[in-house]
Order: sequence, then C-alpha cells, then structure tokens
Amino acid sequence: MGQHLDRLMRLLLLRWWWRTLLIFIAIGVMVRLGVWQLDRLEQRRALNATIREQLSLPPVSINDAWPDVDVQALRYRRIVARGEFDFEHQFALTNQRREGDIGIHLITPLRLEGREEAILVDRGWLPQTFSDPALWSQFDIPGPVTVIGYMGLRGLPPRGRSVSPPDAETRTAYYIDPEAVQTQVAYPLLPFYLEWTEGRDQELPYPPSREFDLSDGPHLGYAIQWFAFALIFALGYGYWVYRAARGST
Repeated sequence: MGQHLDRLMRLLLLRWWWRTLLIFIAIGVMVRLGVWQLDRLEQRRALNATIREQLSLPPVSINDAWPDVDVQALRYRRIVARGEFDFEHQFALTNQRREGDIGIHLITPLRLEGREEAILVDRGWLPQTFSDPALWSQFDIPGPVTVIGYMGLRGLPPRGRSVSPPDAETRTAYYIDPEAVQTQVAYPLLPFYLEWTEGRDQELPYPPSREFDLSDGPHLGYAIQWFAFALIFALGYGYWVYRAARGST
C-alpha cells in the first residue's frame, strides 16, 4: 500500500506536475465562480428586501416632497404627481416593443400643481401607426390630472453619454433625458421621469408595465453547478491518476 501511494505521489508531483497544476487552477476557478454566485445571491436577496420595503410604503406626493427628497429613495416606490399636461412639448420614445410589436411611448411634461417645475411622464405604448404627431391629440387629457406610478427606468441614456433633445420635426427621441428636453421648455424639469401605471381611464396608450421579479434568480443553481464541476474535476482526475499508477506498477 505504501509503495503504491509513493508511486502515486511521484506521478502527481514529478511526472504530471503540470497537469496537476492545471487541474488545481481549474478547480480553484470553479470554486471561486461558485462563491461569486453565492455573493450575487445575497445581493439579490438584499435588493429584493429593499424593493419589498419600498412597495409597502404609501405613495409619496412629488408635489409636496420635491426638492426635499433623495431621488434614489424614490426607486421602487409609488409616486403621485398632480398637475396638467403640456401637450405642446410631448414627444415619442421610438423603437419600443410590446408583446413583440414595435411602437412608441408617449412622453408628456406634467406641469406640477402649485409648483413651477414639471416632470416628464411616460403615458404608455402606442402602435407604430400612431407615430405621426398629428394623431396624438386624440389621447389628450385636458385639465388637472393625478398620475400614479414609479420612477422611470426605461429608455434612460447611457451613463456619461450626451443626448440630443427630441427632434423638432418628428418629435421623437431615442432616450428619455430630462436634461436634454430642458433646452426645449421654459420651465424647470425634475431630473427623473415618471411611468404612469395606475389610475388611468384611457385604453390607449397602453400603460407602461412594471413587474418586479422578487425571486432568488438563477444564482443558487449556478453556484451548485460550479461546485459540482469542481468536485467532478477533482474526483475524475484523482481516479484517472489512480488508474494510471496501478497500471504502471
């Protein structure tokens, strides 16, 4: 038994040292990837807990809270805005999909009641057949309106990238950037926009969808896979070396 074990160690450390090194490196990488997935799992669970807490809070009135509120504190929280729409400066966010169809999202400034500021509101999706600005007036909502929804996350410009304001002729844009739109309106715009998801009477535009995935995601399964791969490599290489050692004695 001792002679056989000595033969095995000589194969591992002398004759096949480079194979052994590569196997150990591969196993180490797999274990590290498994640990990374477990870290991702904890991060996701922490984010889910934050989202659940935000969703459980009552809606915040942006008319009353601004500017004494942290924008980041509004993520995943219901927001209420009261005011009147400025249809003269509304524009369309192009190339937007809904159930496989291409269309636009209608973006309209809402002049906040009792304030000089306005906030851009994503009023929802329209089929591409409504891309002509001349057709948008049929969706106008005159007079005071109460908008309930969430801080928008769709269509934001890439970080650090300068964005042009909506095209003056077609009234379309590829991103929703309040800073870019600010050059086209005379009143100050809030630095974020609102997706109108609740309290709507119109069928069109279709309201923006906002569904929160509060599951653990695939991270635990990925971690188990990486740990299993590491174990298979270790056992497989050990068995292969053991058979080779027995065959050479």
